[in-house]
Amino acid sequence: MLERRYAPMAVLWDVGCATGFRVSDLLRLTVSDVQNEHFVINTHLSILERKTKKQRTILLPQDIRALICSYVQNKGYSDSHLLWPYSRQHVWRLFKLAGVSPHSMRKTYAWIQLLASASVADVQSLMLHQFQSTTLQYLKPGLEFAVNSGWLDFGA
Repeated sequence: MLERRYAPMAVLWDVGCATGFRVSDLLRLTVSDVQNEHFVINTHLSILERKTKKQRTILLPQDIRALICSYVQNKGYSDSHLLWPYSRQHVWRLFKLAGVSPHSMRKTYAWIQLLASASVADVQSLMLHQFQSTTLQYLKPGLEFAVNSGWLDFGA
């Protein structure tokens, strides 16, 4: 079981995998970004991506909204409080200890979308990638595993 002191990182991981947001964007989120004035978690999350300067809006799945709601209530955060008041370097160190990279959240998101019957072009659009080759780089390790293990068959 995850130690209590690492619970915020587990929530960050789940939200990152469900949204595909970069860790630098997740770390800028405040309570008011995810919760309305009636203390209800929003169904959609919209951000201006720091790296691309593009607006991105994501539907938050019900289980992720419930997770965020519980997390915010347990922390007792006010509207202006950052959801994760940590530096990017701190998050990288903790994720590295767990054997993953924060960027793995985006790769996981891409795979979740592909497995949910999205096309590679749809995943590219969702992730705001300019080139499909970028999206394929995200998917490549998983595709190789799926083909080599026989899980995915292209009918050759």
